[in-house]
Amino acid sequence: MIVRKSARELTFIEAREPLPSVEVQSDSLEQQGLYLGMIVEEALSRYAAQHPSAVATVYLSGMMSLNFINEPGWSEFLVGAGDKAVLRTLADAFSHLRNVKSRYSDYIRPSTGSATYHIEAGRLWQAEDVLTWYSDAGNGTGAGKDLLPAPDSESWVEEFPPGEGTKAASEDDGEHEPDNGVAAQLAPRRSGRLNAARADASVATIRGKIEQLFGLPVGSVALCGPDGRALRGDALIRTLRRRWEES
Repeated sequence: MIVRKSARELTFIEAREPLPSVEVQSDSLEQQGLYLGMIVEEALSRYAAQHPSAVATVYLSGMMSLNFINEPGWSEFLVGAGDKAVLRTLADAFSHLRNVKSRYSDYIRPSTGSATYHIEAGRLWQAEDVLTWYSDAGNGTGAGKDLLPAPDSESWVEEFPPGEGTKAASEDDGEHEPDNGVAAQLAPRRSGRLNAARADASVATIRGKIEQLFGLPVGSVALCGPDGRALRGDALIRTLRRRWEES
């Protein structure tokens, strides 16, 4: 069940001083067919359910880094404010992923990133937009290691055989389960099958892939909810689909 609250109803933990972070190299994560959100949601949902009195806010900041054997690359930094065990939980979750580069890293001011996850009242809360946060009780039902896609799949798509809730690309503009009229269905990669965006992919990733696939200018694609407002880049495709399903 999905529960929504305004940002004013939640007790966010703010900190002015730099706090330790967990750094994850984005390329190493996506090469395994994983996305940051799917691992963080799994770990924090479980922690919240097991520690109902815990309160913590996790800030996300992305930047170029040389912290992994001097290999330049984009890293995501997770900074936990509040319950200190939350950062250990995140570090453990990524450390168990094979071939994914992660580490305890630099001290970072939370204000350099954005509040993206929040634990309170035994739930994991995520930003839906600037005013609204939601909690999905269905999160945390599978271990991160079980979320790997099939070996022959691309990390940002899922495949649906014809006749299983899909339409031709020219007839439907939905993502993931193409019955919601959200955004452009991607071209088939193999004969007789259609690709669609993974529910755990970020809006920014799919937006960029659409621009790349169709040769569109960077920033020209927006994935919008039924109210016509574009979703934040760090929102997940499942959020986009849910908004349309509930409209």
